[in-house]
Amino acid sequence: MYRNPGTKRWIPACLALAAAAALLTASGCAHTPRSAFYVLPDSGVEAPEPDVTRGDLISVGPVRLADYLRRPELVWRVTPVELNYEEYHRWAEPPERAVRNALTGYLSRSITHAVVLDESLASSMNPGIMVAVDILRMDGTPGTSADFAARYIIRKPGSDIPVIPYTFETSSPLDTGGAAGLVAAHGRHLEAFAGDIATHLLEAQQPKP
Repeated sequence: MYRNPGTKRWIPACLALAAAAALLTASGCAHTPRSAFYVLPDSGVEAPEPDVTRGDLISVGPVRLADYLRRPELVWRVTPVELNYEEYHRWAEPPERAVRNALTGYLSRSITHAVVLDESLASSMNPGIMVAVDILRMDGTPGTSADFAARYIIRKPGSDIPVIPYTFETSSPLDTGGAAGLVAAHGRHLEAFAGDIATHLLEAQQPKP
């Protein structure tokens, strides 16, 4: 039976190439960074039981994020026109939901004379005041600061009071570097933002002369 003398040399060569490819693949997998997932700091307030006898029912929502923020990755602003998304540092829940829940919690803590609920809960209960929010900026400069900007309106259904848009901007240095420091700063900014909303809510609830 005829045998090709090159076969013996060909098989070891193929095996060597396969082994090298497997080694490279394993090496690449071993160095893949581990993904980290983040949530905003706890607002410290549990969702209240709906009780319309407590005062005005305040509905928070809709809360809309700028399109560039509607992604699971955390984002840094490298230059005024360039963004960098953190592939391995992500939100653990949809960012719009995270921001809405945080605002609702912080407002509940700031306003004790009224019930503050997410719009999904309050919409069927005829809220006396509605707060609509647009988050315009929520990012940071690597190793330097975190930045936040938003606008919102406060509306009383059935009222002839003009709807006035408000704006809020803030920036603060990062306590710690990296994604964890950025998320912590976002939490502080949202708490300060809720305080600004609460101030104007109190004004909206004052009887007009």
